[in-house]
Amino acid sequence: MVLFDRKLIRNSADEARRIRAFADAAIEGLVVIDGERVVDANRSFLLLAGYEEVAAMPAILGDIFSGFDPLSIPAGGEIQRDRMPADRRERDRT
Repeated sequence: MVLFDRKLIRNSADEARRIRAFADAAIEGLVVIDGERVVDANRSFLLLAGYEEVAAMPAILGDIFSGFDPLSIPAGGEIQRDRMPADRRERDRT
């Protein structure tokens, strides 16, 4: 039984590494949230948000992008540039 448990733990750690590598390979910034709480993010998102690691980011999504309301995005829709917070639009132009 102990040997089986160790194998499950090793397999789940391997799976977590594969998922992290896949997310970090994406060009798009990906962030995983639970409600408004930031759970995880890939490297591209960290660069876009100006942080070096997830632990350095604020825990609440609204603290990263002030004025951003995730509920304002239609399901499956894109954010229109004129609806983005002004500080984000300015940063995207550079």
